[in-house]
Amino acid sequence: MGHSHAMDASIAWMNSAETFVFLNHAHRGEKTNSAFISEGNALEFYLMGAEGNPKKLQKKLSELTGYTPMPPVHSLGYHFSKWEQNSAHQIVERNEDFTHFGFPVDVFWFDSEYAQDYQYGEFDHKRFSQDDVMHMNEQVHHSGRRFVIAADPHIRASHDYFMYKEGLAKQGKMVDDHHISSLFVRDPTATKAYEGESRAGSSVWVDFLNDSACDYWKDLFHPSVFKGTNYMYGVWNDMNEPSVFKSHDDHSQVGMPMSNTHMTSDGDILQHRWIHNAYGALQQRATFQGLLRRDRGQQRPFLLSRSFFFGSQRYGTVAAGSNHAKFEDVELSVNQLLSLGVAGIVNAGHDVPGYTGVPEDDLFVQFYQLGAYMPFFRANSKKGFEMREPWLQSPRV
Repeated sequence: MGHSHAMDASIAWMNSAETFVFLNHAHRGEKTNSAFISEGNALEFYLMGAEGNPKKLQKKLSELTGYTPMPPVHSLGYHFSKWEQNSAHQIVERNEDFTHFGFPVDVFWFDSEYAQDYQYGEFDHKRFSQDDVMHMNEQVHHSGRRFVIAADPHIRASHDYFMYKEGLAKQGKMVDDHHISSLFVRDPTATKAYEGESRAGSSVWVDFLNDSACDYWKDLFHPSVFKGTNYMYGVWNDMNEPSVFKSHDDHSQVGMPMSNTHMTSDGDILQHRWIHNAYGALQQRATFQGLLRRDRGQQRPFLLSRSFFFGSQRYGTVAAGSNHAKFEDVELSVNQLLSLGVAGIVNAGHDVPGYTGVPEDDLFVQFYQLGAYMPFFRANSKKGFEMREPWLQSPRV
């Protein structure tokens, strides 16, 4: 987007393949030049302009990619999250502590550690027994608070896991005379499901380009499938670039091989390289529709996605990425959220007071002061930096 006193103009470059943008800034009276390069796909872009009014430009972009719906009221409050191995008892204690110390909170988050062997849609049997989960739900409901729970796109490749077993049974089957079911992303030969490494170990990935896979995913959020959950639970689509680990022992995130393949319901085969940047938004849409189906359209869904694309604002909130407990990251968060807003993604936020690191007192205070004005205000921390409850901090904080 370009801005001047006379007019505003922007380019919406809509390409889900790998894309590079080069900006040659003006100097010595020359004009600024921009170059957009995508690996492939159809050439689709939109030029928009408005005379001296950036709001008109934003309206045109919203008409093109969709408007942001009214979020649920509780999602506008304070969210508390940790990447840790928690339990139903621990959440009940945390709920009581927030009440005892008089610190307002609206939503408690579950990262992937809640799941039985990282099998999303299934609580850990020991730390979250059904009786304990029901008690946890009652206590948090009584306090007027909600939950958000992780549901990542990687599926543990184990025949003990119902999603993997049922997905393989549906893989490549004819739904009717014209449509094929293909639940998992395929390898470069398109003959079998691709297996890679994730938090869950050896995993497969849901193919959200296939209608049958999306329908199956939507049904997973019903309480009859995801036992223990109900209308109180929003969803967190994490690791959905999609992230693939380098190896079983090396958890560096390298991304899905671009030569992997997707199969549409019509039987068409597409390489992953052509849809990579839209994969997270496809999962986000399916999750949004699944929550609507679960609640029979009676409440506005809440979901957070780590990966997003044009139009993601229609389905929920986005995470602006893992950050650090550093003063420069406070400034960076402002720049990034404003840039996302210009691109139509207005409901976003950063981890407060930094996902990694140990914030000093002034930084802790400053990040919280800024977080209160973010559209999405969540405290979140990585393993090893767990002592983030406000009442555990210094008197200054």
